[in-house]
Order: sequence, then structure tokens, then C-alpha cells
Amino acid sequence: MALYTTQEELEALVSDYRRDLERKELQRQKSLKGRPSLIQQVPPEVLLEVFSILVNNDSRNMVFPSHVCRLWRGLITESSSLWTCIALGHYNEDKEAVFAYLQTVVSRAGPRQLSLSIYPDSKFLTACELLKIVLKVAENAEWCSLCYESYKIDEFVPYFDGSANVAHVRSLSLICRVRDFGIFELDLPGGVVDMQPFVQLRSLTLEFLQQVRTANVLAPWDQLTALNLGAYMDSLRYLTILRSCVNLETCRLCPDTNDDMQKISHEELERDPIQLTQLKRLHLTTYRVPALIPWNLQCPALQDATFDYDENDDNDECCELISFIRSCGTTLQKMQLPGIATDYFHEMQDDLKVLERLTISGPFGSPDIDELSKKEIYTAGIRFFSGISLISPRLFLD
Repeated sequence: MALYTTQEELEALVSDYRRDLERKELQRQKSLKGRPSLIQQVPPEVLLEVFSILVNNDSRNMVFPSHVCRLWRGLITESSSLWTCIALGHYNEDKEAVFAYLQTVVSRAGPRQLSLSIYPDSKFLTACELLKIVLKVAENAEWCSLCYESYKIDEFVPYFDGSANVAHVRSLSLICRVRDFGIFELDLPGGVVDMQPFVQLRSLTLEFLQQVRTANVLAPWDQLTALNLGAYMDSLRYLTILRSCVNLETCRLCPDTNDDMQKISHEELERDPIQLTQLKRLHLTTYRVPALIPWNLQCPALQDATFDYDENDDNDECCELISFIRSCGTTLQKMQLPGIATDYFHEMQDDLKVLERLTISGPFGSPDIDELSKKEIYTAGIRFFSGISLISPRLFLD
């Protein structure tokens, strides 16, 4: 009987406890009514910063409200800064969707400058057709950035014939996915690609194999701070362009370096140094180790350098590159080299006073397999890392 009474008391205590919890929960819910959500107290500029990341160079990411909380929808649709990035050329993009998207972006962007990216991946519309639609819907728009990829290089014409308002363009990127050789020419008066209307141009990317000649491509080289050229032409033609790019801060080139040493040893070719005093980042992609460009360049402010090549059979070529890297030793903080460069890295490592990050790509060294027995192991990479650990305690190896 005593046990039964104890059980009843326990159940009564539990019931009282539950009622107390329910009462407190009811009071908590009543106190929350009328109180604004914590997210509503977040400053709009903070939310806009988050949304800008979600946009990711394509305002289409803000079109669908399912991507974000309904609470923020008004802020999104009313913030013109989120409606400035037009990206076209997605696979399933039809004409009707393109028109609706463009009209939405243009109307919400208001007077703000727009950026445009067009890719040739739509199964319904070519890149050229997309560009025509853009110029029709946004005929009065001011562009700050233009990026165009195509399979036909002659589709670049509208950017130079006055069809688009390019006076405010700061970044221009033209990419052709077809590997056509020859000289870069367009169907324009006199065959001249006149880029003088790009009065604010600072960044220029020309990704195609056709040669860029300064005689028929009138670009504002001297005002560029970033240059990316992928044309298939020798180092001398690249140097002709670089000589005019006095304000470069970032440079990426893909020269044909097969005859570099032959040109350096030519009696009629004298060294004529090119001073790029503001250049901070340099990227050279070649088949043979670059020699002629490093032989002529002087970059007293270089901080980040990448040299990507597959072959270095000529010791003289390596010497020119080594000499250039050593001359930048007091400023060079980041560098990327192919694995075959590890065989001679010891020749420059003592001059790299401030190097903090070194990236090595590809296999180490260039062993002569015929001279190695099956039991022997090529250890150039191991020897390389053992020596490089002495450079700096801050050095990070990839």
C-alpha cells in the first residue's frame, strides 16, 4: 500500500512538472508574438553582401525566390546592385527565357552599368544570336565588362563596329574555342580592329591562336593593367606588345619559344630591356623553357610568378630563366614551376629572399631512363625537397 502511494505521488509530481513546462512554453510563445525576427535586425548592407556572393557573376541566381528566404525577397528585387550581371548561353536556354531574363535584369538594374557574359553552349541559340538579342533589349545600357566565347572568331565584329556602347568597358574578354591559325583579322574597314573607343579599358583577354599584330589591332596597350594573350606567335611578337604595356600589373602569355635561343644568339638582335615597373603577377605557358622574354624583361615589383613548360633540353635557355628569377629574388613571394625545374633550382634558391609559397607541378627532374637499372630509383625530387627546406621558415610547399 505504501508503494502504491509513492507511485501516485511520483505521477502527481510528473504531471505538475509537465504543466509547469507547458505554462512556461505558452508564456515564451506569447512573448515572441509581435517581436521582430532576428534576421530582420540584420543591416540591409550585410544581406546585400551575402546576396552578391550568391549572384556569382549571374543575376539569374537571384531570379528564383526559392534560393532565399521569402522575408528577403523585397530587398532582393529592390536592390539594383544585384541586377547587373547578365550571363547567357546555358544549355537549355530558349529565346523566350532569354527575353524574360534580360528584361528583368535591365529593368531592375536601372541606371547601373552592366556586365555581360555569353557562352556558346545553348542548344537553341548561338552566341551570335544571343548577342543580337542583348543589343536589342539593352540597346541603351552601359557596359562595364564584356566576356564572349564563340566557335567563330568573326563573331567578334559587333564589339568593334559601333553596335555596342563600349565607352565604359573596363574588362574585355574574347575567346574562340576553335583552333584556327593565321593572323587575327575581322571584316572591318581596312581590316583594322580599332579598340580606341574602349577609353576605360583596363583588362584585356584574347584567347585564340591567331596572331595579334599591333599594326591591325589598335588596342590601348598603355592603359592596360591586366593582359591575357593566348595567340600562337613567337616571343618577339609578344615583346613588341609588352613594350607598349607600361602599366601592367598582371600578365599571362602563351608564346612559341622554340626559337628563343636562336634569336638571342643572332648577331643583329640586341638586348633591349622592357621595364614593367608595376607588374606583380606573371604567368608564362610554353612548350620549351622560356628564354627570350625573361632575357628582356625587368620586373622590380614582381610578387607572383608561374612558369609552365614541358621541356628544358637547352642549358642556355634555363640560364636565362634562372637569371630572371634571381633578379626578382627580393620581391618574389609566390612561384610555380614544373617538376623538371627542380634539377637546377639550387642555382637560384639562395637569391629568393622572401619566397613564401612554392608550387611544383608534374614529375620531378628529367631522368635518362636508359641509364637506370630496374632496381634504381630516381630521387631528384627527394633531394630537391631536402635542400629547399633551408630557404625560409615561412615557405609553404605545394
